[in-house]
Amino acid sequence: MRKRITSLFLVLALCLTLLPTTALAEEASSAAQETQDSTEVGDGYTIEGDTAVQGKGENDKAVQTVQALIDALPAAEDISDANADKVSGQLDAIDEAKQALTEEQAARLDLTGYDAAAAAVLALAGEPDANEPALLAAIAGTQPSGSGTAEAPYQITDAAELIWLRNAVNAGEANTCAELQQDVEYVDEVWTPVGTSEHPYTGTFNGNGHTIRVWLDGWGQALFGYVGADAKLTDIAVQKHQSKNYSISASAPLARSNAGTITRCRYSGGITAKDSLGGLVYTNSGTIEACCVYAGRLNRGSRIEMYNGGWAGGIAYENTGTIVNSYFYGDIVQAQSNGTVRDIIGRGAIAYNNSGKVSNCYYGADRDDGYGGKTEDQFCGGEVAYLLNGGTARDDWRQNCYAGDNSDATPVLDRSHAQVRKTGSSYVSLYPHVHCICGGDATSGGHLQHSDVTYTAWTNDEAASQYGDSSHTAANSLPKNSGYYYLTTSVTLADSDTWLPADGTVLCLNGQTVREFAINKPDFDAITVDSGVTFSLTECASIQGYIYCASSGAVHTVNNSGTFNMYNGRLRGTTSTADGAAVYNNGTFNMYGGTISNNGTSARGGGVYNASVCNLYGGLITNNGSGGGVYNNGTLTVGGTATVTGGSPNVYLTAGTTITLNSELDESARIGITAEKQGSLADTAAITVVEGGAASLVCFFPDDDGTYDLSFNDDDVLLHLIRDHTHCACGHKGKYARSIGDHTKHVDREFVAWTDELVKEQYGSNTTYKAADTLPNATGYYYLTSDVDLGAYPWAPKDGTILCLNGHKITGSWSTAVRIDSDAHIFLTDCRASGSIRNTNTSGAALKSSGSSISRNGIADIFRISLSGTSVGVENYTSNTVNLYNSTVSGTRSAIYNTGTVNIAGTVKAACDAVDSGRYCVNNLGTLHVDGTLTADGGNIGVANRVEDSRSGTITVNGTLTSTGDSDGLSNHGTLTVAGTLTATGKKNGGVYNNGGTLTVNGALTAIGNASGRQTAGLYNRDGGTVTVNGTLTASGSEYSVYNFGPLNLSGTVNVTKNVYLGTGMTITVVGELADASSITVQTKDTPAAGSPVTIATTENADWIKEGSFVSWTPGKYAVSRIDEGKTVVLRGHEHDWSYTLGSDGTAISAVCGNADGLCGNTNGGSVTIAPPSGELIYDGSAKAAKLTTTGWTAADVGEIVYQKDGSALSAVPVDAGTYTASITLGEGNKAATASVKYTIQRADPKASDFTFAAPSPLTYDGNAKTATVEPNTGINGMGAVTVKYFKNGAKTEPKDAGDYTVKVSVAEGANYNATTDNLTTDGWKFTIGKATQTIIVPTDKTIVKDGIAEDISDWATVAGVTGGSNPGTLSYALEGSYTGVALEGNQLTVDSSVATGTTITIKVTAEETGNYNKEEQTFTVKVADKNTATVTITGLPDTVTYGQEFILAASQTGDTTSANKKWTWDYDQEYFKQVGPNANTEAITLQAIKAGTPSKGITATYESGTHKGSATVNAVVEKKEVTVSGITAANKEYNGNNTATVNASGATITGKVDGDNLTVSVATGSTFDSADAGSRTVTLGTLTLDGTSAANYVLAASGNQATATANITVRDLTVKPNSGQSKSYGTTPDPVLTYTSTGTVTGETAAFDGALSREAGEDVGQYDITKGSLELKDSGTFKATNYNLVLDTAVVTFEITKGTYGGSAPTKTVNILKNYAGVQTGTLTAADFFTTAPAEAKIRCLTGRRSRMRFQIPAT
Repeated sequence: MRKRITSLFLVLALCLTLLPTTALAEEASSAAQETQDSTEVGDGYTIEGDTAVQGKGENDKAVQTVQALIDALPAAEDISDANADKVSGQLDAIDEAKQALTEEQAARLDLTGYDAAAAAVLALAGEPDANEPALLAAIAGTQPSGSGTAEAPYQITDAAELIWLRNAVNAGEANTCAELQQDVEYVDEVWTPVGTSEHPYTGTFNGNGHTIRVWLDGWGQALFGYVGADAKLTDIAVQKHQSKNYSISASAPLARSNAGTITRCRYSGGITAKDSLGGLVYTNSGTIEACCVYAGRLNRGSRIEMYNGGWAGGIAYENTGTIVNSYFYGDIVQAQSNGTVRDIIGRGAIAYNNSGKVSNCYYGADRDDGYGGKTEDQFCGGEVAYLLNGGTARDDWRQNCYAGDNSDATPVLDRSHAQVRKTGSSYVSLYPHVHCICGGDATSGGHLQHSDVTYTAWTNDEAASQYGDSSHTAANSLPKNSGYYYLTTSVTLADSDTWLPADGTVLCLNGQTVREFAINKPDFDAITVDSGVTFSLTECASIQGYIYCASSGAVHTVNNSGTFNMYNGRLRGTTSTADGAAVYNNGTFNMYGGTISNNGTSARGGGVYNASVCNLYGGLITNNGSGGGVYNNGTLTVGGTATVTGGSPNVYLTAGTTITLNSELDESARIGITAEKQGSLADTAAITVVEGGAASLVCFFPDDDGTYDLSFNDDDVLLHLIRDHTHCACGHKGKYARSIGDHTKHVDREFVAWTDELVKEQYGSNTTYKAADTLPNATGYYYLTSDVDLGAYPWAPKDGTILCLNGHKITGSWSTAVRIDSDAHIFLTDCRASGSIRNTNTSGAALKSSGSSISRNGIADIFRISLSGTSVGVENYTSNTVNLYNSTVSGTRSAIYNTGTVNIAGTVKAACDAVDSGRYCVNNLGTLHVDGTLTADGGNIGVANRVEDSRSGTITVNGTLTSTGDSDGLSNHGTLTVAGTLTATGKKNGGVYNNGGTLTVNGALTAIGNASGRQTAGLYNRDGGTVTVNGTLTASGSEYSVYNFGPLNLSGTVNVTKNVYLGTGMTITVVGELADASSITVQTKDTPAAGSPVTIATTENADWIKEGSFVSWTPGKYAVSRIDEGKTVVLRGHEHDWSYTLGSDGTAISAVCGNADGLCGNTNGGSVTIAPPSGELIYDGSAKAAKLTTTGWTAADVGEIVYQKDGSALSAVPVDAGTYTASITLGEGNKAATASVKYTIQRADPKASDFTFAAPSPLTYDGNAKTATVEPNTGINGMGAVTVKYFKNGAKTEPKDAGDYTVKVSVAEGANYNATTDNLTTDGWKFTIGKATQTIIVPTDKTIVKDGIAEDISDWATVAGVTGGSNPGTLSYALEGSYTGVALEGNQLTVDSSVATGTTITIKVTAEETGNYNKEEQTFTVKVADKNTATVTITGLPDTVTYGQEFILAASQTGDTTSANKKWTWDYDQEYFKQVGPNANTEAITLQAIKAGTPSKGITATYESGTHKGSATVNAVVEKKEVTVSGITAANKEYNGNNTATVNASGATITGKVDGDNLTVSVATGSTFDSADAGSRTVTLGTLTLDGTSAANYVLAASGNQATATANITVRDLTVKPNSGQSKSYGTTPDPVLTYTSTGTVTGETAAFDGALSREAGEDVGQYDITKGSLELKDSGTFKATNYNLVLDTAVVTFEITKGTYGGSAPTKTVNILKNYAGVQTGTLTAADFFTTAPAEAKIRCLTGRRSRMRFQIPAT
């Protein structure tokens, strides 16, 4: 025991010497630090910066004291058992003393003696006892910073600190918290886990996303051993280092046993183990949430591999706890003794042994199996990440989907990656979308500075938020609000929508497309930018998205009336019939980048129609078909890298428009130009097309460079006709030409016109040939001036001849139109690219080299020509060469027949109409080189590379070859090498038919077969053929992708949509590494059988074949495996041995094949799930059977379902309400499994149809309540007690009053029925209580005075109801019968004077219907009496009443002094008067006259009372009202020789008019000026007339009306126009008098002048502007100069000084070069350019000069 304790202390002491800065020295260090931090520095210290440094002083004593203790130790050789304890005590004292020292002090100690003594004592003590490991562990490693609490966790930065933490935990400090600050690796030795069974880890360990990599080997291995219930492990990434002895067992990378909580942890990499393994945790009784294991790509790469038949779980081997929101991705396989493996993932995808909870967890599988298995596409496409997050906005899981090199194959726990959202049926990554508005770093034109902005994702949620409804989604709408947005999915705009972006909207396409497809809207735009709105389009994706209109009714992709900025993206694919298919610009269009391509219109501007301002700073406008690139009818500027090419026209300039530069053009810019007026250009005329663009001339070219050319004049670019026929052999001017194939040097040559004169010169003066029927017979450079018909005589040009067709046609009818003779090198070109050579002979060719054995080495270079033969287009024979550049070739038998050499450069199209057998579009028996692009379309076979006799075809494709045939796309019997791209499509048969040929693919081959036969696969390699793929092979066919009966050598990338069929004995040889993307499904003619595998592939290097490179065409029957150290791939047969496993929720059984022969292509036999019955489980008297569902089930038959209730078996399917267990058992013995499900048949809710109803009786109102009966139907069982209720008008009530009642019931809970929560009723549960009859009592002997006031009779009758009942109805009265002069309104009875005294009136009284009573009626009679007369008088009528006047009338009566009820009424002609005063039933009334004239009747007042009546009338005439007029104006006019004036009364003022009346004034003709001469004048007005709808009520006053007005007569312009053609000879004086004509005088007057015209100063030859000079007007006869203004015609007419006559002396001349020789760039000036009649030999010399003006002289002879 003494030795053990001594040993422990010595180890502790030894560690202290090695670790002076650990926690053991912390107290001493703190004390020293306090000293250093003190403001009072002790003796012996000096201040250096902020640090106190010990010098010589008192504090040296502490070091000296400790050193003395060390020096007192005995030497190591003197230490023995006898003094070991004493030495140990000395070491302890030294350790205690050292703790008081600072780090700097401890570093000055000499520890040599200490170390030697400690080692000697340790050697004597021996190894520690095995029962004391914790104390040893506690002192190993380096203590990290921090205190290990939750508030201050240890900060782990390296392996030593991790080891220290591990040892502290295992020694008992289990509740220790730590954080990882960086990645840590410890692979020096096998790792000992953190946490033991005695001391499980119970703290919190946060990995902060960092990775820990340790060496795992042996039993029970993991980073953490035992994790206790309170522990939390979060955000840890684990990797392992593993030795190759495969000894890991009962282990896992992260934790051996977990009872705590593990979140956001992951493991990546494969594991090779034996016995048992967990992918992350071995056993889990706690919680694992949001964790993952990534073991490698499915079917290839790393994996979890179990030896000795062991089993593994993807997340945990055994789970009794909870695993949620987690996934496993990769393969779990068992290695077999024969070297093969079998997939066992079906059972252990998440947990192998599971009796706990597994929820929302997923694993990689070859299909979506419904139990968590998800395919590779579902993992990499974001679906799994979305599901792991619960389909909500939580974002534990992130993923960059389809992001190129930044893509995530599976979900990640990295918050810097994108969130995943669901849009429609797809999933999108919401990246932090940040970039400049330009979408990238390119600078051009006005966009020079970059500033990143953040874009908002356009999602379904965003769309619904902005539009306020869910019908707008990210897939059918675009943003409504202003802002920066990026698309998350492609968009098809709704049928009725054109997008109207808000001002300031910026849209990033993000690689998506926007499509407008309006079926019901014939004319539409995809995007409309309104006036005042700025919209910007950009793109950040490398594969750019685009916007287009998909319907034939398209108008514009973008219709811009505001500001449209295009920074990036594409506008492509819109076809329209309107101007501007892609962009119609009526605002400002700024293009900084992006592409506008492949649009077209039958109108103008397939790309852009510009009607306003278009600024091209960059970007590409190309291939916009009909309508061209840019149609400019506004302001167009260009700069930067702006490029407009590939169109016809490219930029179309309407008359008067030009291009200007907005910035310097980059040398890469290319802009083609067509001017509207170019067709009318004369030989020497030019059009300015680019203002200020001379320095960038190289960036521009004429669209028709065979007709037009560009040059510059000072700063501008001019377009003009080609002034001579000069161009390169390729048909382009050298300055516009671009390299094509081996034609890289461009030399302009001057071509000679082929004319009749030249024909005679070459063929003799007596020849009958014309330029229209023959071609040159001598070497030279020629161009045609007309079409040529050679007839039956072929043209054989001489060596070196170059002929430009100049847009014309050559036609022949012999066996060939043009023949290439031996050793002749000829050139056929066309600068206009529209010329053609055609042979009409039924077996003729357009171009043919001689087939003679002695005719060799002929060469023909063909540029920009269409060659067509009735039989063959180009027929080329052995040893001759045809070079085709940018041409078209066609023939009915073949487009090209070649036994020599044909070279393809640029773009060449070959076409053949015939589809008969033996008709080949390209028939090659020689050498065919494709360095450009060759499209062969037609024939039975597109390209046939044949072998015939001694000839064998060779094709080399370095560029692009596209071959389409009616039968096969391409057939190869010879040698075909593809270094570029070959696409072959067979319309009826195969894509590529390799019939005994050698096919080598180093580039890319796409072979497409479209028929159903076996031999019509994408690629058919027939017997004797050899196919070698080193690049990319993509093949597709209806049954097979590749049908192979010859050597098939593969490497690189192989994409096959169907099987690769291998004939008998055929194998694939893998000659290089297969790409990861290659997946080859193999079918063999030979049938694999158990023990008799079929070899499908071999290789010399096993690493060239990846896991998953080869797949069986029937995985459930034949399996792919590798033998021979992986160098041979075979198909093996297999018989299943099924084991059944119960799923985690107990309802599903999965089948796994247990046959360990390694041949099972798919061990997963599928699954069967038992589920409750479909539909609602509610008692209805019918049986409710459980449901079985199978998924991918290939195992044994499924048995019958067994039912139990309350532990007892049932003999039948459940019917009654209650809880049942349904189960199914599969398999036997230890391979069996039973799945079960519980379900409950709920009690039914009672229905009205379950009851019988009877209404109460009798049903007439009597004041008493009624009772109905409602009882369950016969046969109804288990119904609860029924309560009957009555409702009237929706309210519960007692059924007593008359009316309609509804009966409802409530039901208590019964055995099979629930209690009702709402009352039950039905339409039949109703009854009605009828109404009772009421009694009326009427009066007798009633009378009424006639012609009196109304009598109230409301109380003349009474009514009564039933005894004890409710109140009866209200009484009302009405006349019974018709009475003249009698009225009864309501209860008021009146009788007028016309009724005879004593008349009897019958009145009906009615008791109205009530809620409980019917209506009742009775009658009674009334007799009539007489009324007296009253006298009426009217006062207040004025003597004269004028229109508009108001007046008051008053009435009075005599004779009635007693009546209280008095009534007055007034009557008058309302056409002439209206009431404006008191009410008409009073004694007084105020009236206003509203019309002048005599009314049709007088004004009458009527008096009436109950006993008296009388009336009176007065008469009045209304007179018209007087008014006066002012404010009439007269108009100014130009002098015209007369005094007629025009006046305007529209603004006149009429005084006296009544407000609101329509009254105007007009002036009759006859207003005149006081003089006809110019000046300020008085105008006398014509007669005034009142007008308007109110004029009849007014008359003009006799005085006070306006009579005159004032206005001006202005002078008239008189125009003088100088006569044209006025000139003089140089040197003559004086000038002739300048003549002119004048216009503008008034008829009858003749202009008179003084003075004369003059001209611009100067005496040199040239044009001079004519000026007004001293010319002025003067009076003459009726012509007055003051009435006119002299004007010189604004159209400039010049005076010319012509060249003088040379007189033999030495005259001189000053020449203004800019004025007289504009456009001259180069050339020679002679004397004749300056002086006429100069001798031919005369010389000139320059006397003086500067840039714009030079002086020349002809010396005297």
